[in-house]
Parts: sequence; structure tokens; C-alpha cells
Amino acid sequence: TQGLQAIERNSRIQAQMISDLLDHASIAFGKIRLTPEAVDPYKAVRAALETSSSAAQVAGVRLNASFSGWGLTVDADPDRLQQIVLNLLSNAVKFSNAGDSVDVVADQVDNSFRLTVTDHGRGIEASFLPRIFEHFSQQENSTTRSRGGLGLGLAIVKQLVDLHGGSIEASSDGIGLGATFTLTLPLSQRVSSTLISESQLLSTLDLSALAILVVDDDADSRLLTTRILKEVGATVIDADSAEKAIALIAENKPDLIVSDIGMPEQDGYTMLRRLRSMGYSPEQLPAIALTAFARAEDRAQALDSGFQDHLIKPLDPQALLRRIASLRIPEERSPSTNA
Repeated sequence: TQGLQAIERNSRIQAQMISDLLDHASIAFGKIRLTPEAVDPYKAVRAALETSSSAAQVAGVRLNASFSGWGLTVDADPDRLQQIVLNLLSNAVKFSNAGDSVDVVADQVDNSFRLTVTDHGRGIEASFLPRIFEHFSQQENSTTRSRGGLGLGLAIVKQLVDLHGGSIEASSDGIGLGATFTLTLPLSQRVSSTLISESQLLSTLDLSALAILVVDDDADSRLLTTRILKEVGATVIDADSAEKAIALIAENKPDLIVSDIGMPEQDGYTMLRRLRSMGYSPEQLPAIALTAFARAEDRAQALDSGFQDHLIKPLDPQALLRRIASLRIPEERSPSTNA
């Protein structure tokens, strides 16, 4: 089994090297073709986070994501934008140690979308920082390098960012002190069809008849979820722990729960099992898990614990609202999914 795992791991590494070489050659000879359109940059970040979650888990690295604001668009090739973010995440995980975290923060600064990816691992020597985005540039040059690769990942990121009219910067306080990569892309003046659909959903969906309990120990996550739900008329009750949530349910009798999973003292799985054992059936009190636990087995565990759905952080407002509508609004009243 170990031999097969080693073969599979080395095959993936070699496939990535070949892919990097092909991308580098295409860019160098001006043969890369971008198909820019007005896209939601948060969607690209979410997709890259989901793709990176398995590798991060294997490495023992936690991915922490925080989004501020939504509804932005940038002019970008969707696939290449996702590749940029994925390369940044892969690099951060690669140079982190087991038990470390990688912090991903997306927000708007002036007329730009900004993404920062910060790891707390290997760090970058001050003398190497100016060369971090050069082709075939690697900090460890000895034959005993602990990390594989050709040193093309960040160079490709830089080239793709330049083609999109954006900027990418790297900073580090030194060896052992981690590194931060900051991507900035100008906002688009166009509106994507996806955002039009979301705007239509927000304008037609009415949750004013619902009281929704939001459970999350992270204050920023609670605030964002609450704001989204209030924008469509819902009455929102919030709790920062499972114990408080159970007490509020008895007092306020909410129509639905949106809950985090990873919380101190008592997690979301345990909370839902307790509620179901107390007689709160899925029909009476449906629940949606909103969590950074993104594996297939995490979803299965959530459903087994009594949740009716499992959504992955960072919050996708449209996905959350559609799930709530499907659980709590009769079919004849629910907005068309083709909106």
C-alpha cells in the first residue's frame, strides 16, 4: 500500500511539473489564450479552496477563509483566475508544517478586489524576496531540498496576473516566520450573468415569514450570515455556542437553523443529535450545516447527525438562500432556479 501511495504521489508531482512547463512555454511564446469575462472572484476562491482542501488535510494544514463583501466582478478568464488562486494556496500548503494554518482573506480595497494568502511556515529570506516570481527560482537549491517542484508555480502566477492587469506581491519577516502573498485585480464595470441571477433571486425571494437561528462561534461569520438573511426579510436569532442555541430554540421556536460545525465545548454534530433526540424533527426544524469541513465524509457525517444540507465556507449567499428556499418555501412560492 505504501508503495502504491508513493507511486501515486510521484505521478501527481510529475504531472504538475509537466503542466507547469507547458503553461510556462505557452506564456513565454505568447500562445496562451485568455477568455476574459465579468466573473465573481469569490467563486474562483471558493473553488480553489475546495480543490486544495484534500491536499491541506493530508499535510495537516488548516485552511481558514474570510470573505468581506460580495457581489463584485473582475474581468478575468475564470479558469486562469482559479489557477492563480490554486497556485497560491498550493504554495502556502507546500511550505507549511503539520499543525499550521493558512489564512485566506478576500475583500474590496478602493476599486480593486484583493486576496491575501498567509502561511506560517518556512518563510522567505530577505535576499530571495526580489526573485520570488522568477522562472525556475527556488529558495532551497541543494540536492537535499525538502520540497519538490521546478520553481515555476509562482512565476506562472505572476505572468497570469500581469495578463489580467493586476498585481501580486510577496512579503515575509524571514525564515521560519511565514509569508504573505497579496493579489490585487481591478474591478470590472460589467455585471456577470451569475450576479444578475443572484440579484434577481434577492429581489424575488421573501423570507419575511421565517425566523432563522444562526449558530457560529466566529463573530464575523455570524454577522455576514445574519446580514444576508436580513436582506431577504428573515428574522434572525444568533448564538455563539451550541448550548446557547438550544436555549434560544426553546424560547424563540425558529423555523430553521444555519449552524457551524467546529465550535468549542460542543460541535454542531452533537448539537443536532441532541435536538433530534429532544423531539425537534427535520420537518419541524430543518438545519443547514455551514462549515469549513469540506470533505465528502464531512458532508456524510453532517447528514447522519440530523442536518438536511451541508454548505462549505466561505459563505456563498446564493447557495444558502436557495437551500433555505427549497427547505422552507412551498414549491409554488419558490423562485425559479432559472432566474
